[in-house]
Amino acid sequence: MESLVVNEYLKALSADWLIFPETWGISNISGHKKRIDAVIISKQDKNIKFGIEFKRIDIGAFNNFTAWFRQSLVYTQCNFGTIGKIPILIAPSINYEDNLSLKFFCDRIIGEFGIGQIERFYNKEQFCWIYKIKISGNTFYTTKAGETGYFNKSYTKMDFNSRLEL
Repeated sequence: MESLVVNEYLKALSADWLIFPETWGISNISGHKKRIDAVIISKQDKNIKFGIEFKRIDIGAFNNFTAWFRQSLVYTQCNFGTIGKIPILIAPSINYEDNLSLKFFCDRIIGEFGIGQIERFYNKEQFCWIYKIKISGNTFYTTKAGETGYFNKSYTKMDFNSRLEL
């Protein structure tokens, strides 16, 4: 993926997250080394952390979707050094081609495996990009590009680790 897009996402998150690009982990399944595009750790609560894989996913290209899902699932089963096992976010979010039923279904399925998305949309009233971390269709975190964001406090209590066990 273009580094410009990756940099935009990471810059937007930088007010609230520590960012560790290109982080290596070891798969608990195969024992092989795996590299994820970035790991982010909340500056407010060091126990809140995610891996990010940057990849464009078009739900219409089913082979691409299943390959991405497999890759993300493998990442949820990796230990990233002292960070440990973490939920994985895909960015940009999946293109569902306006199929809301499919979006609802897929968001919940991948969420059950500890995989979420970073949605980005342009707010025409505020003239800025908005970024949302979503898992199972629930918004966990929201920010305007480069500003301090908002953590959904009821959702931060969610036990992500239970979703990382296969």
